[in-house]
Amino acid sequence: NGNDPDSSNIQKRSSRGGSSDAKSRNWRFLFDNLKRAVGYIYSMCEQDGDIEECKEAIMVLRNRIKEFEGLIQYIEVQASYENFRRQTQLSSMGGTSLCYKTTQPAFST
Repeated sequence: NGNDPDSSNIQKRSSRGGSSDAKSRNWRFLFDNLKRAVGYIYSMCEQDGDIEECKEAIMVLRNRIKEFEGLIQYIEVQASYENFRRQTQLSSMGGTSLCYKTTQPAFST
């Protein structure tokens, strides 16, 4: 719904980065399903009054948070490596662009 703070964040995410309409719709669909599933689990735990169910839900969510935090770290390391690799290639070519360097013939005729 429009009052949900998560909705605006999901909408911002789905519209940035030049994402295609299909990707944006898929992103929105998956997050709507995620929120709905978490809501149903919460309702079940509330109705059952079962603390163990609550603890299990918390454990699953915490594990997923850790996985996403690990993914963020992995993406950051990959980006740093790619930046370093590009800079190393540029400096080894005397600062000329990669496009220029790769369009030169491998041998002269």
